[in-house]
Amino acid sequence: MKSNPKISGADIKTLATITLGSAQTSASIALTKIQSLATKETNPALKKGYTSCVEQYKNTISSLDEANTSLTSGDGPGLNIKVSAAMEGYTTCQDGLSNVKPDPSVVKDTGDFQNVCGIILVISNMM
Repeated sequence: MKSNPKISGADIKTLATITLGSAQTSASIALTKIQSLATKETNPALKKGYTSCVEQYKNTISSLDEANTSLTSGDGPGLNIKVSAAMEGYTTCQDGLSNVKPDPSVVKDTGDFQNVCGIILVISNMM
């Protein structure tokens, strides 16, 4: 976020737009990575966990798309609800992987995503 020159001097809606875009990019990258891991995985338990995560990430991306609609219309509470739903997908994915040893990057990506979404939640409360 600090590297984005559009952040300096941005109004609250612009900041939300930039941050939401970052969350969408993060979710898309994570989905691609998890899909790849699921395809290559030979351990049945881990493959099942990754496959479940793929569905959760798809739900997350859908929720973020809906959040973008709320943001565009200036609906702060709707933005909050949709981003919260997106965060649930990531949480559910991590819960599903808790009993197996997933690729460590999956855990890191989730933490970064949750932090970005937390920023959006704060912004949505300010709208």
